[in-house]
Amino acid sequence: MKLQRLSNQTLLVVAASLFCSPLLADKETDWIELQEGYEGKVIGAKVHRIETSDDGAGKQITVGIPKSAIKSTDQIEEIVVVGKAPKKDQEPSKLNVRYEWADDYEKDYYGLIITLGEESNYPIRLYLKGDTEAP
Repeated sequence: MKLQRLSNQTLLVVAASLFCSPLLADKETDWIELQEGYEGKVIGAKVHRIETSDDGAGKQITVGIPKSAIKSTDQIEEIVVVGKAPKKDQEPSKLNVRYEWADDYEKDYYGLIITLGEESNYPIRLYLKGDTEAP
């Protein structure tokens, strides 16, 4: 599997619910449970694999994004990863997040590899912003 770094793209991490989600993305997932095999219903994003990150300080999550949901990864300019808000008695934390696309991942899926810090047991949502201008 060949990996492609996305160094010129923006990543925003938020640990709270967002009320303006339609303004954030061209495509978005529903809440994705961090369990292998979990498949979302909105665009069909599926958690294929969860492993310990290379540095041992977090999790590396491979999410399959159906090719029917986005035409090409080259058109994605921004990925926003949102963690579900913690319970009221817990302090929200900022996640250390990295991501990259895996080339030639699977026939019908693009492979999005997300590396999260160790505090990553709660569901996440992905917003995929395309290369389009706002009206």
